[in-house]
Order: sequence, then structure tokens, then C-alpha cells
Amino acid sequence: MIPKQEAITKSEEQLIAYLKEQILKLLPLYELALRSTI
Repeated sequence: MIPKQEAITKSEEQLIAYLKEQILKLLPLYELALRSTI
């Protein structure tokens, strides 16, 4: 059995990695939107 705390840390790491991916995907779109409005 994996200790609970370890499992939580692992899922948190996965979540952070996922969020980083999403941000990196959306960042260029966001910049484009900003440029087109100005």
C-alpha cells in the first residue's frame, strides 16, 4: 500500500503538470487576442 500522503503528492504533481500544459497551450491564443484588440 502507498501511504496516503505520497499518493496525494503524486496526484498533485500530475495536476500541476496538467495545468502547466493547458496554460502553455492557451498563452499564445491569449497573446493573439490581446494583439488583435489593440
